[in-house]
Amino acid sequence: MERKSGTDIKKYKIEIPTRIKKSEKINILNQYSKELEKIKPGRKEANKYHKIIFNILIEIFDERLKTPRMEEYLAKKTQRCDITFRNEREKGFFKQLAEGYHKICPSIFLECKNYNEDIGNPEFAQIQNRLNKSRGQFGIIICRKIIDITKVEKRQENLIRDDKYILVFDDSDIKKLILWKLDEEEEKIDDYLEERFKELI
Repeated sequence: MERKSGTDIKKYKIEIPTRIKKSEKINILNQYSKELEKIKPGRKEANKYHKIIFNILIEIFDERLKTPRMEEYLAKKTQRCDITFRNEREKGFFKQLAEGYHKICPSIFLECKNYNEDIGNPEFAQIQNRLNKSRGQFGIIICRKIIDITKVEKRQENLIRDDKYILVFDDSDIKKLILWKLDEEEEKIDDYLEERFKELI
């Protein structure tokens, strides 16, 4: 009886799952949340804050926004944005932003500010320069806390005149988004984003 050679033996490939299990994602987001609380406001830990926020947003917006990039160059490399996402317009608030509110938003721009004090005119001017009717009209500034909400709202209103829409989220907002994601309350994330957007317009 003829025996099969080693080259005739059928080989089976082991497929490695590409998606992280939901329980693992929850553990990751929990860990990021704990790390965020340990980061002290100020220039010294600004880079660490930037990276943690980037990782948190990837998890929170995983079903809404794609192609996350950190420190992406724009405008022929004359500008650099802390965080950008591509808006796939598949579901939720970002789909509604484009199709319901008719705002140009193929990309979503975010700036991270690990400050002890309120964000001011320079920070709004920075993200304002990222926005236009080609790249997108919508962005988010993420900071540690808001002390004078009246001044922040006034700066937001000034930008609306140029058809530029900027939300400002602090640590308390990020914690809410994390909690809803952990509890699988996806609709609350979209409802909150839309509620905050409606306050602008």
